[in-house]
Amino acid sequence: MKPAIATILLVLCLAAMTAVRFCGERSTASSAANRGATSSTQTSPHALTDVGTTQWHEYLGDLDKALTIGLTLRFDDYGRRASGASFDSRNLHDQRVEAEINDRAIVLRQFDSEGNATGVFRGMFPTLDPRGHFTGDLSRQVIAGTWSKPDGSGAVPFYLGLSYVAARHGSDGRYGVAGFENDATVDAFMARFRAAVLRHDTDAVAGMVHFPITVNVLGKKKTLARPTDLARNFDIIFRKEFLSRLTAAIPTHLYARSDGVMLGNGDVWVAPVPSLKAASETRPVPVVIAINN
Repeated sequence: MKPAIATILLVLCLAAMTAVRFCGERSTASSAANRGATSSTQTSPHALTDVGTTQWHEYLGDLDKALTIGLTLRFDDYGRRASGASFDSRNLHDQRVEAEINDRAIVLRQFDSEGNATGVFRGMFPTLDPRGHFTGDLSRQVIAGTWSKPDGSGAVPFYLGLSYVAARHGSDGRYGVAGFENDATVDAFMARFRAAVLRHDTDAVAGMVHFPITVNVLGKKKTLARPTDLARNFDIIFRKEFLSRLTAAIPTHLYARSDGVMLGNGDVWVAPVPSLKAASETRPVPVVIAINN
């Protein structure tokens, strides 16, 4: 082969290799950018994570450092408005809330089931957490301000901190991701189970548990095959420290994922099973599938 021809072929090969490398780097960079854009969209305080999917922001805090309160917010209109529900530990029934947001200022109005105004939260999304639970510059992790009756009377301070953000699809309720069709049914079940444990009603507790179930007995994992096993080990399973955790747990606005709904910090998990009351009944009912004592 003549030297001139060999030189030309070498140049062409080098050019082709450079082009392939350049295209590969562009493809890799583009993929990384797309992943970053997706991640950014999902963590935005008011973003849609997918078509037909909204983010539910769950807050928990207190009124006047005395009464535990909770709040669910769904941001819309580019974060300038929000809607959702609030509750307090004295009255676990939801009250509808509508919010208007101006930069970091927020006004949330509460309404009862008949549409009557019941209260107003006037607060801010502070840049720093006044209680130090969150560090660094904040966006919407904390809401703090003053609650009052609609006429302005009875004003007391409030504080709410973000517990978690959950994606919900379409018309699914709070626990739809776990396979439940009715949120109120799950809340009522959790309240009954918690109450039965606290009053030491072994029969009622056993009737809500799906067997076999594995629990901690004297520091070792033990599988309970039947209700009588639970009754025999009741005081060991539901010892004083565990009862204190269940006492503090609030049986509403619970965290849910595909494998169940949890009470407290994962102390109790429930999941749906088909109803056994009638062959024609297809709506799933809650049962306890895990006790993390």
